[in-house]
Amino acid sequence: FYAASTGQISILHRLKGPSGVIVSGEAGGLDSLGEARRAVRRGTRAVVAGATEAAVAPYAMTCYATSGMLTAGTRPDEGYRPFSRHADRYAPGEGGALFVVEDAAAARERGRGGYGRIAGYAATHDAYHDRRPAPDPVHLVRAMRRALDDAGLTPDDVDVVFADGMG
Repeated sequence: FYAASTGQISILHRLKGPSGVIVSGEAGGLDSLGEARRAVRRGTRAVVAGATEAAVAPYAMTCYATSGMLTAGTRPDEGYRPFSRHADRYAPGEGGALFVVEDAAAARERGRGGYGRIAGYAATHDAYHDRRPAPDPVHLVRAMRRALDDAGLTPDDVDVVFADGMG
C-alpha cells in the first residue's frame, strides 16, 4: 500500500501538518522533494520527504514476471547491470531514503546547518511507453533545462549527474 510509509512514519514520530503521497514511478522520490520545497516556500516549517520501495512482494513479483521485465540472471552480476549493453532486464530491490526539507533560516534558528540545497526542480513525461524510453530525448532535455532555469544555473555549473539506469 503506497501510503503505508507516510502514515507509519507520521505516527511513529508524531508528525503533524500537510501529508501526502506522490506516485510517479521511478521519479517519486525526486518529485516528493520538489513538492517539499514548494510546501516550505508556502510557509510549512519543515517537511519529511523521500521515497521507499518494497518491490519484493508476491503481487509485485508476479507483475514483473508476467511483464517480461524480470531478469533471467541467476547471479547478482548477471541480473543488475545498469547502462550496460549486456543488461538483462530488471532486478527488483527494496530500500528508501528520507530527508528533512526546511528553510535555511529555520535550520540556523535550530542551530543546524544544512547538508544540501534543492536549487532547482522540474519534471516532464515523454508519454511514450511504460517500459521503454522514447527514442527522442526532447522531454528529458526539457526537464533538465527547466531545472537549471529554476536554479538560475547553466550546464557549466553542474559537476555531476546521477542517472537512473535500470539493470
